Amino acid sequence: MTPSPSHSPHQNRIVGILPSVSMIAILVTSAEYLAFGLKNNFPAIAGLLALNALGVVASSWVFLKRLPTETNPHSNLHDLSEGGEFESQTESELKRRIAVLEAEISDQNKNMERTLTRRTHQLEWTQRVMEQELERTTTLLNHSDNGALLIASNLRVKPQYSRACLQIFGEDIVNEDLPSLLFKEDKEAEAQFRRNLDRIFQIADDAARCALYVELLPVEILLNKRLYRTHFKMLSDQTVMLIMVDIQDHIELQSRIRRENLQTGFLLNALESRNDLLDALAAWKTFFETDLPKLLVYKAASNEAAAEVFRQIHTFKGLFGQEGFPSLTDALHALETHLSEISLQPDYVIEDFREAIEAANLEKHLDSDIGFLTDRLGKAYLSGGKRLEIPLQHLYRLETKTRELVANQAEPSEKSLEVLRRVRRIRFLPVRSFLNQHFKLAQVIADRLGKPIYPIECEGDEIWIDPDHFQPFFRSLVNVFRNAIDHGLEDAELRMTKGKDPTGRITCRVRAQKMRFELVIGDDGCGLNASLIRAKAVEQGLISEEKAKTLDVADIWHLIFEDNFTTRDRVSDISGRGIGLAAVMSETEKIGGTVSAHSEENKGFELLFDLPMPAWVGVGNLDE
Repeated sequence: MTPSPSHSPHQNRIVGILPSVSMIAILVTSAEYLAFGLKNNFPAIAGLLALNALGVVASSWVFLKRLPTETNPHSNLHDLSEGGEFESQTESELKRRIAVLEAEISDQNKNMERTLTRRTHQLEWTQRVMEQELERTTTLLNHSDNGALLIASNLRVKPQYSRACLQIFGEDIVNEDLPSLLFKEDKEAEAQFRRNLDRIFQIADDAARCALYVELLPVEILLNKRLYRTHFKMLSDQTVMLIMVDIQDHIELQSRIRRENLQTGFLLNALESRNDLLDALAAWKTFFETDLPKLLVYKAASNEAAAEVFRQIHTFKGLFGQEGFPSLTDALHALETHLSEISLQPDYVIEDFREAIEAANLEKHLDSDIGFLTDRLGKAYLSGGKRLEIPLQHLYRLETKTRELVANQAEPSEKSLEVLRRVRRIRFLPVRSFLNQHFKLAQVIADRLGKPIYPIECEGDEIWIDPDHFQPFFRSLVNVFRNAIDHGLEDAELRMTKGKDPTGRITCRVRAQKMRFELVIGDDGCGLNASLIRAKAVEQGLISEEKAKTLDVADIWHLIFEDNFTTRDRVSDISGRGIGLAAVMSETEKIGGTVSAHSEENKGFELLFDLPMPAWVGVGNLDE
């Protein structure tokens, strides 16, 4: 049937154009919100608006399929006539249907606009909340004085970081490579840090393994001469957070507190053990002014002289540490480290030792410590020498006079000899008096290392000895007690796993023999490991592999007295240089004694000293 000429193409064009115009308006609005989401870095918002726009296009396309098009108006009007009923429709019916369609389109547009408006408000509210949270977090970080930054998976710094980072790094660090920032002068540390951080990002989905690698990251970093404690945390979005806490001032404060505590202990020790302090000063004066200059020009045997210097410096470090000298002890430890480095050079000479000792300026450190004492106790406190009931020099004069009287007798009587012995014994001291200072040191070191020990007591016979003869030997025993705490005794937890008393024990026994006496010092610690000692001796070039195979247990134990022998891989201010027991052996041999080691692994360790008494009882050998 031919369409009625009363329905013009213009009417059909209106029907097609109206929904198209509405669709374009909605698409324009959606495009504006899409641009807003992308501009404000909200990809989720932009994606949602894009989906809305696509929904509009799809629904409008479906709607247009229901309408006639202007390209073939006759055909579309024929469709509207529903198979030949077009003649029965009036122009008003056509207008009514157009109005209904326009109303439907208008309602759909309004619903879409309401939805977009509601979602826009929700997104704007979400953005405000996020901006407020970011502002609060940034404000908190900026006021904490801590460096806080985010690390992307390419190991570069993200734009979000605290204000303190500008002060820490001295520059804007956005998009900078973090390993290079943290380790500018240490390429090896930078490479290690980079490998670990890369690995963390690779296994970010495995929380357990990731946590293990985070623990491998450095906990402290020195940057621009300041020390920072670091905290790394893996976030959920392939980002690592780094917090840097400046602890330089805290470390310096701790150092000042430690020094004040050392000075307080030094003062108390000087009040309680004045004679021991004076002994240490006198021994140091003799060594530094007389013995050391001779050793430093002993070119005929530089290695032997250097070893003796090393032993003496090590012993005096322990001795002055025991007496509480705060400045001199640290200076001697630093000098010992320097001498150790020099001795590792294949072509070093004794002059290198002399230059290192001069550079250490030990007199300055000693004067500083003595000045601290005299400022608080007065100059008279350290004058006058050691004090007994009478001045020690008076006893020497008394002894000299008595000896002269006995020597002038043609045949000295037993009574005269007994008088001489008694006069001389006035200045003798019991063996235990030489050991008490070492007992105190052992307790101090044990407390410092967190190893509980029982109070140390000297058991056995009461033996009185000549201080002049035995003082250097007993002074060297400082190394034995330091080693017992540091090397021998295990910490409480390890002792309990071995079925031991968690509190360690150091023993000391004295036994008198005819013209000799024995001194035994031991501990109930881990004991010696023969296999380890043998391997270390070979490693350090003390013996060959062939020789090592032939050594019996006694020979292996004897290796611990060799110069520079140690089983430790690191050096501390307590032990680890392989000098202490060599010094003990040297002083033992100087007084004609012997020392032997006895040990059972995981049971303990003992040193047995066999020491002769000087033959001073007869007139002919009074000077021996």
